[in-house]
Amino acid sequence: MPGKLSTLFMVILLSAPLASGQSTFGDILGVVKDPSQGTVLAAQVVLTRVEDKSEHSATTDADGAFHFVNLRPGHYDLLISASGFAEFKISSAQLDARQTMRFDVALKLASAAQTIEVGGESGPMINTENATIGESKSFQQITSLPVNYRGATTSPLAMLATVPGAQQDANGNVSVGGGLKAASSSFMPARRGVTSTITTSSAS
Repeated sequence: MPGKLSTLFMVILLSAPLASGQSTFGDILGVVKDPSQGTVLAAQVVLTRVEDKSEHSATTDADGAFHFVNLRPGHYDLLISASGFAEFKISSAQLDARQTMRFDVALKLASAAQTIEVGGESGPMINTENATIGESKSFQQITSLPVNYRGATTSPLAMLATVPGAQQDANGNVSVGGGLKAASSSFMPARRGVTSTITTSSAS
């Protein structure tokens, strides 16, 4: 029994990096400073996802830093407020899958302005935190991609054959991540007499 528990523990440890590498979540972080470039402690930071109005809140630490993790891709509003300073707002900043977005903010005194607002779509966001490359595409953008199968068929299932590791036999059956001799599931035909089959498990 102890041997089995040790083996299970090792499997979990080895699987953790793989799971994190496949994550589609992103991060938003930054530092809040005053007009003299000193860090602002205990500033209130509220992050709102535009698509579903979900909110996340944080307070800056002694270094003026804040960090939101495991965020779904989408558009976010960022509101920063601190006693004696004007509110600072960033609207509709787009966060893509696996992206780390940084906002370093310099607050102004409350007497100079009440609210400073910056549009999140005013320019492209450059990821300076890591070398991860990721992008989000809408359904319409994906179906409009100039892939090389459209001359033979209009079925959206044909795109699966372009996925790395996919295999296709003479009958048009597609296997992703495994052999073609395996359990398969059939989809509703696109037209009478035609059935598309996708293999969902690898061969033994």
